[in-house]
Amino acid sequence: MMLQAQSMTTNGFKVVVVMNEKTDQLLAIEQIDNLKNNKKLSDQYPDARFYIGILKGTYEIQERVIVPKSGAEIAIYTDNELYFDLKLPENSLIKKGKAKIKIVANKNGELLLKTL
Repeated sequence: MMLQAQSMTTNGFKVVVVMNEKTDQLLAIEQIDNLKNNKKLSDQYPDARFYIGILKGTYEIQERVIVPKSGAEIAIYTDNELYFDLKLPENSLIKKGKAKIKIVANKNGELLLKTL
């Protein structure tokens, strides 16, 4: 049985951009909802980095993966890498530039930080 994908057009919606961490090759563009529905994107793409992006234009969804059509644009926010399964204990401190950040909670896939 052959399934035909439906083309959709957007003025901009959030996606997860999956890049190979060694070659920077684009591996996939996933729906942002897959972060909630499938917390194991890191298992599916073991040697990858994940970024939030904005897709504008026409695309199809084939087996959960977004396939942009000709002329579509994707803005990738490479300064905001997504992390999975961080093993950071509560009350630890992180430095980001001059800012100090305290880990308030790390439960159920949600990392809660507070700047000091």
